[in-house]
Amino acid sequence: MANPHYERVLTELSRVLGFTDTHALASGGRIKAGDHIITFIHDEEIDEHHLSVYVDLGKPTSNEKRAFELLLKINFELDASGRGTLSLHPETGHAFYSFKYPLNDVASGQSLLDNLARAVADVAVEGAAAAA
Repeated sequence: MANPHYERVLTELSRVLGFTDTHALASGGRIKAGDHIITFIHDEEIDEHHLSVYVDLGKPTSNEKRAFELLLKINFELDASGRGTLSLHPETGHAFYSFKYPLNDVASGQSLLDNLARAVADVAVEGAAAAA
């Protein structure tokens, strides 16, 4: 059974962002924000009630040992509070930040955008703390 909130939330997000094609995100479209690509995946077989949000942070710096150490430290802090996960894509080697967004009656495009902005800011804060 399809979650009725999935298309509604991504259509609302498209409107908030000023997209002319408001159905593109719900059809697998992505957002480019600065150097980051943001992907939204709803796999009903795995979790019908949540949208998975993936933020491509790019390849780690040339000092991979330090980058991986930093990713793991940030991941420890994020996971402890349930704010998402940092990982490495197995094919591209890019670092990704991912989190779940609940698809329910109160979910909205603006709320998803707010959660996305807050989540990326949390990663930056945790990153600065871990790097210190």
